[in-house]
Amino acid sequence: MKVYQRVTGHEKSITNFEVVVDDTYSGFSILAGTATEEGDDLTNISYGFNGYEGYIFDFSGRFVGGYSKDIPINISVHMKDDNTYSYFINDALICNNMDGITGFNSIEFNKHGDSSIFIEYIA
Repeated sequence: MKVYQRVTGHEKSITNFEVVVDDTYSGFSILAGTATEEGDDLTNISYGFNGYEGYIFDFSGRFVGGYSKDIPINISVHMKDDNTYSYFINDALICNNMDGITGFNSIEFNKHGDSSIFIEYIA
Protein backbone atom coordinates (compact mmCIF):
# COMPACT_ATOMS: atom_id res chain seq x y z
CA MET A 1 0.00 0.00 0.00
CA LYS A 2 1.31 3.44 -0.92
CA VAL A 3 1.01 6.29 1.58
CA TYR A 4 1.95 9.91 0.90
CA GLN A 5 3.06 12.86 2.97
CA ARG A 6 3.14 16.37 1.55
CA VAL A 7 6.04 18.61 2.57
CA THR A 8 7.09 22.12 1.66
CA GLY A 9 9.69 21.63 -1.05
CA HIS A 10 12.92 23.31 -0.07
CA GLU A 11 16.51 23.12 -1.03
CA LYS A 12 18.83 23.03 1.98
CA SER A 13 16.60 20.72 4.01
CA ILE A 14 16.99 17.51 5.98
CA THR A 15 14.54 14.63 5.85
CA ASN A 16 14.86 11.89 8.46
CA PHE A 17 13.11 8.54 8.03
CA GLU A 18 12.70 5.79 10.57
CA VAL A 19 11.43 2.62 8.89
CA VAL A 20 10.36 -0.55 10.69
CA VAL A 21 9.71 -3.56 8.47
CA ASP A 22 7.49 -6.35 9.80
CA ASP A 23 8.64 -8.96 7.25
CA THR A 24 12.18 -8.86 5.85
CA TYR A 25 11.08 -10.39 2.55
CA SER A 26 8.15 -8.05 1.91
CA GLY A 27 10.35 -4.99 1.41
CA PHE A 28 9.57 -1.28 1.14
CA SER A 29 10.26 1.77 -1.01
CA ILE A 30 10.64 5.47 -0.28
CA LEU A 31 10.49 8.11 -3.02
CA ALA A 32 10.70 11.89 -2.75
CA GLY A 33 9.51 13.94 -5.70
CA THR A 34 7.06 16.45 -7.04
CA ALA A 35 3.37 15.56 -6.92
CA THR A 36 0.65 17.39 -8.81
CA GLU A 37 -2.18 19.11 -6.97
CA GLU A 38 -4.68 16.71 -8.57
CA GLY A 39 -3.09 13.49 -7.40
CA ASP A 40 -0.33 11.73 -5.59
CA ASP A 41 1.61 10.36 -8.56
CA LEU A 42 5.19 11.60 -8.31
CA THR A 43 7.10 13.21 -11.15
CA ASN A 44 10.66 14.55 -11.09
CA ILE A 45 11.92 12.08 -8.49
CA SER A 46 14.58 13.65 -6.23
CA TYR A 47 15.77 10.50 -4.50
CA GLY A 48 14.59 7.08 -3.45
CA PHE A 49 15.41 3.91 -1.54
CA ASN A 50 14.21 0.33 -1.97
CA GLY A 51 14.34 -2.41 0.63
CA TYR A 52 14.30 -5.93 -0.77
CA GLU A 53 14.87 -9.20 1.13
CA GLY A 54 16.97 -7.48 3.81
CA TYR A 55 19.03 -5.30 1.44
CA ILE A 56 18.70 -1.53 0.87
CA PHE A 57 19.40 0.05 -2.52
CA ASP A 58 19.44 3.74 -3.43
CA PHE A 59 17.60 5.22 -6.43
CA SER A 60 20.51 4.41 -8.75
CA GLY A 61 20.32 0.72 -7.79
CA ARG A 62 23.49 0.79 -5.68
CA PHE A 63 23.55 -1.48 -2.60
CA VAL A 64 23.82 0.81 0.46
CA GLY A 65 22.92 -1.26 3.54
CA GLY A 66 20.67 -3.82 5.09
CA TYR A 67 17.75 -4.26 7.45
CA SER A 68 16.12 -6.86 9.66
CA LYS A 69 12.58 -7.51 10.82
CA ASP A 70 11.33 -5.16 13.57
CA ILE A 71 14.66 -3.27 13.90
CA PRO A 72 14.37 0.45 13.00
CA ILE A 73 16.34 1.70 9.98
CA ASN A 74 17.29 5.38 10.12
CA ILE A 75 17.81 7.14 6.79
CA SER A 76 18.71 10.85 6.72
CA VAL A 77 18.84 12.82 3.46
CA HIS A 78 20.55 16.24 3.47
CA MET A 79 19.57 18.39 0.49
CA LYS A 80 21.91 21.20 -0.52
CA ASP A 81 21.35 24.34 -2.56
CA ASP A 82 23.56 23.32 -5.50
CA ASN A 83 21.45 20.37 -6.79
CA THR A 84 23.35 17.86 -4.67
CA TYR A 85 22.44 15.82 -1.62
CA SER A 86 24.04 13.44 0.84
CA TYR A 87 22.49 10.58 2.75
CA PHE A 88 23.20 8.62 5.89
CA ILE A 89 21.94 5.22 7.04
CA ASN A 90 21.99 4.60 10.79
CA ASP A 91 24.17 7.73 11.24
CA ALA A 92 26.88 6.52 8.82
CA LEU A 93 27.56 8.66 5.75
CA ILE A 94 26.86 6.45 2.75
CA CYS A 95 27.03 8.87 -0.16
CA ASN A 96 28.12 12.51 -0.35
CA ASN A 97 27.35 15.14 -3.00
CA MET A 98 25.01 13.05 -5.16
CA ASP A 99 23.64 14.94 -8.17
CA GLY A 100 19.88 15.32 -8.22
CA ILE A 101 16.83 17.52 -8.08
CA THR A 102 16.76 19.08 -4.62
CA GLY A 103 13.23 20.53 -4.56
CA PHE A 104 10.28 18.21 -3.88
CA ASN A 105 6.84 18.42 -2.28
CA SER A 106 5.79 14.86 -1.52
CA ILE A 107 7.15 11.63 -0.07
CA GLU A 108 5.79 8.24 -1.09
CA PHE A 109 6.19 5.18 1.14
CA ASN A 110 5.22 1.85 -0.37
CA LYS A 111 4.71 -0.53 2.53
CA HIS A 112 3.66 -4.11 2.99
CA GLY A 113 1.83 -5.58 5.97
CA ASP A 114 2.37 -3.70 9.23
CA SER A 115 5.60 -1.98 8.18
CA SER A 116 5.74 1.65 9.30
CA ILE A 117 7.58 4.89 8.69
CA PHE A 118 8.13 8.03 10.73
CA ILE A 119 9.15 11.12 8.74
CA GLU A 120 10.76 14.22 10.20
CA TYR A 121 11.24 17.09 7.73
CA ILE A 122 13.50 19.99 8.72
CA ALA A 123 13.44 22.97 6.35
